[in-house]
Amino acid sequence: MFTADKVDANRCEMIGLVNRVAPDAKLQQEAFALARSMAQRPTIALRYMKDNLDEALLFDFPTARDHEAERLIRTTMTADHREAVQAFIEKRKAVFKGN
Repeated sequence: MFTADKVDANRCEMIGLVNRVAPDAKLQQEAFALARSMAQRPTIALRYMKDNLDEALLFDFPTARDHEAERLIRTTMTADHREAVQAFIEKRKAVFKGN
């Protein structure tokens, strides 16, 4: 910010500013692959993670931490959580349904 130095895409990836870099020709393909991958994950937990990140910017630390703890407890009561535990025990890939 202070130097206004330009940072190329590879440097952004290296320092963690972005999680991946894709060539222009493959950008849409990569974006859809990421979206499909995320859609196969526990969507309730993903929503709560997003809420936690949003609130980290809005609230003081103790309040944000308490809200995160409440969401963690709610997440453990979902069918997707039970599926994750069962899949782990059975050493298979979990199939999440958003419940």
